[in-house]
Amino acid sequence: MSAVRLQPAFAAAVCLAACSSLPATVGTVTPVAVRATSLTRYGAPVPHKSWLKAGTSKNTLLYVSDNGSSSVTVYAATGGDTFSLVGELFGFQSPLGACTDTRGNVFVTDASARTIVEYAHGSITPKTVIADDFGQPYGCTIDRKSGRLAVTNLSNPSGGEPGNVIIYSSLSGEPTEYADSRLYEPLFCAFDAKGNLYVDAYDNGFHGVLSELPNGNSTFVALTISGGSLNVPGGVEADGLQILLGDSYDPKTLIEQLSVSGSTATVTKKIALNNTHTIGVFTLYGSGSSSVVIAPDYDYSNLQVYQYPGGGSSLGSITAGIDFPVAAVVSAGKAK
Repeated sequence: MSAVRLQPAFAAAVCLAACSSLPATVGTVTPVAVRATSLTRYGAPVPHKSWLKAGTSKNTLLYVSDNGSSSVTVYAATGGDTFSLVGELFGFQSPLGACTDTRGNVFVTDASARTIVEYAHGSITPKTVIADDFGQPYGCTIDRKSGRLAVTNLSNPSGGEPGNVIIYSSLSGEPTEYADSRLYEPLFCAFDAKGNLYVDAYDNGFHGVLSELPNGNSTFVALTISGGSLNVPGGVEADGLQILLGDSYDPKTLIEQLSVSGSTATVTKKIALNNTHTIGVFTLYGSGSSSVVIAPDYDYSNLQVYQYPGGGSSLGSITAGIDFPVAAVVSAGKAK
């Protein structure tokens, strides 16, 4: 099955269809399309349409980037694995990635506006709007120890591939750009507990690949996945030093737990997501036996909640207020 490709001007429309090297049983996966508006440079969200229920900032909040409605939908944790709709943030063009720092600030990438927008926990007004001169931002992650912000750009500054990865040591400073020939379309990313950065991507043959940028290094290490594969890349997350890699391999969408040593990423567990068709940027919530994984499914316009690390059938779904959810991230609360 050939890869789905959108017109070159919007190469950030991720190739999330199965490529020709995959088995014939792999079904078509709808690509995450960057909205075909003009490539407005440095557009900022307009907060006057945004809303949040009173008292929302006291809750643990779930932020979901919705590329269908060009908004970010906000839910409050109401106990256990349930969430209720409490707000929406409007004014984006193509909200895709989302990540949060240890202070509860939430970052949203907007590919068409070429910005990374920061919100304080429970706020409807952007705290910071960061211009991305290096391409069209897709995924993002925060190093929990140093505060570094990493962003994947699906395209380069000229609007074509290959894309790149940029890392901000300070939000007020200029980022450092990292590029690798295998990372033709960088997608999702995550820092582990030691500050190593992991990026999944499509190479120039549109095969899924995983790479590591070791902390302190300037070049990526291509990782071989032992005991598993990466067919249609989903989100990347870290659970301490263990890497979690999503793969929308219809009909077996799953998350692979990986232990990385050198240039080998060994699959230690496969977590089945029985009720998810195409996984976006998933997030972990809770602790111990109460831990869950929240998985956006943009094909089925919902988020599924699964026991972590058990997986299997979902514990429930979130459907209110979303159309095309790409990324989910939990913010525990404001800085004390």
